[in-house]
Amino acid sequence: MKHILISIFMMASFYSADLFSQEQELIPGEVHIAFVNLPGTWSFTIKTNSVGTVWDHDHYITTDYPGGDNYYDQNCALCWHASALSWFYPPHEPVLSLGLYEIAVWEGPFKRAWFYLDYRTSHLPSASNYNLDLKLDYDVTNKTLDFVKPPLGSVSNGSYYAIWDLVQGIKHYTSGLEDYWDNALAIVANTDNHPLLLWGPYSASSTPVGTIVGNKIYRSAGHPPGQPGNFTAIETVGASVYQFIDESALVGTGYEANSYYVTCVVEGASKRLFETGPTNTFEVRLIDPKKRGNNKTLYIPIEFALHQNYPNPFNPSTVISYTLPVFSKATLKVFDALGREVALLVDEYKDAGLHLVNFDASSLPSGVYLYRIQMGSHVEARKLILQK
Repeated sequence: MKHILISIFMMASFYSADLFSQEQELIPGEVHIAFVNLPGTWSFTIKTNSVGTVWDHDHYITTDYPGGDNYYDQNCALCWHASALSWFYPPHEPVLSLGLYEIAVWEGPFKRAWFYLDYRTSHLPSASNYNLDLKLDYDVTNKTLDFVKPPLGSVSNGSYYAIWDLVQGIKHYTSGLEDYWDNALAIVANTDNHPLLLWGPYSASSTPVGTIVGNKIYRSAGHPPGQPGNFTAIETVGASVYQFIDESALVGTGYEANSYYVTCVVEGASKRLFETGPTNTFEVRLIDPKKRGNNKTLYIPIEFALHQNYPNPFNPSTVISYTLPVFSKATLKVFDALGREVALLVDEYKDAGLHLVNFDASSLPSGVYLYRIQMGSHVEARKLILQK
């Protein structure tokens, strides 16, 4: 039986293609991510993080397999990261198990590409005899992931994949997972940054008498973090549907949160409908309401950028905009032609996304000024012209 591993090869693109075409694997593993189009100097961190509850190979709830970080750079001529599933040896770090994991490629403070991989099925590890190989390329130039096996092509950031959908023969079973229904719900930000609710077939110590005809989603909206209020039903989906996207919300790091849980709708012998007990409640932080705008979706950039002010030239005020790829501290200053600081516009932590700042230069003389933004070690500057 092959080891179940997550292996990340780092090599030139031509070598990666040859490697993937070989029948015999050069190193053990079931999920391979090859880094292609590498520049002369580079560094990456592979961050693997569990989302929600994780079960071990004996189907008991565990905190032993949360994921981990692994760093690589150009000094590694032929490197790989191997992460074993918990029921196999050797125990390559970070060891994973029956959980939902985010796998992300980071370059410094920038989260370049990421997806979610779900192993939460009690069909594993007994079904490990199936070929679980998954292979991807990470294009460093274009900052994209591509599925090579299965040949799904480009991976949008925030995409969700379940092992039972990727590998023929694996089933989405939940019976036998300890206290499953009390831990079934997990939520991630989908490709449009909306909350994506993920759960599985109902499984509890006492099976309801009747037929499950649906899954009902409940939500407590816009509450302070950790303090959910009243829950109301917002949608009922089919009995075999285990996902729901809340398109009215955007995931962020603001000071409001939504909480959710799911129940099953059961039809009894007399055609009377009733509901099971709820899943666990799962909370997600929302984006700052001031940044939501009127659109349903919000583009969260993955690039740090300082944009040209508008209007330019200006008198006496102009708008400066910038984008942050992650929640971080930003400092925005304005300097005169002699390098003297004349204005401090921003000096605080900000959400990822687009930010606008009004600069009023009523008290300054005409001339050319420099505005500069700093996020960690990343600095960018532009010129603006004040004409009175």
